Amino acid sequence: MTRRIFSLALLLALALAHSGRGDEADEEKLPAGAVARMRLASSENAGYDGVYRVLFTPDGQKLITRSLVGQAIDVWDASTGKHARRLEGHERGITSLAISFDGAYLISAADDRQDDVRVWDIRTGDRIRTVPGGGKLAQILPDQTTLVVVSDERIVHFDMATGGVLGEFPEVRIPLALSPDGKTLAAMRKLDDDKLVLIETTTGKERLELPGLTANPAAVVFSPDGQRLAVAGR
Repeated sequence: MTRRIFSLALLLALALAHSGRGDEADEEKLPAGAVARMRLASSENAGYDGVYRVLFTPDGQKLITRSLVGQAIDVWDASTGKHARRLEGHERGITSLAISFDGAYLISAADDRQDDVRVWDIRTGDRIRTVPGGGKLAQILPDQTTLVVVSDERIVHFDMATGGVLGEFPEVRIPLALSPDGKTLAAMRKLDDDKLVLIETTTGKERLELPGLTANPAAVVFSPDGQRLAVAGR
């Protein structure tokens, strides 16, 4: 019997541009056709129950999911909901999934020294690079030649072509966030409970220190334009 493991229903609202008159904004009406409902997409069970993480590729053509239990990564056709391929190989729990800025590669990381960071070709499912040691966060920088891996102990830059180490930078800890352009890492200093630092990913230099935060914040995230940073306390 076919079991639905996920379904997506999206409601897209397109509003008129803000006129700048705050007291009149509530009176504006959406134009005809501004609300569009996308049809339901569903898929058959790919061998596990529950989805822990969902990512769209930049072109919207593929959907990437990670299983709730285990280390399976699956690629789906976003328009039909059909299963395209499964990416396997991690032995420990996957802590990070990211898509390269050009949409060609998927980067998966397991936060365990006995596992590794893997770079996959989304189109073919081939594994094109493996870096040992694991990490909490991993991403290919916009230059497409450098893989940055962040763990509790260090930030390491790897050469995408050879897998060689290009540089190592200061100690950081979770929560972590990479800016949309990949140039800035927001992270807590390992030995400071209330200091968030912004670090240049290309050089490892600290750009800014944000003291006085709630001790041990739970999460940090950049806005889509990279101009703002939100920090959530516990």
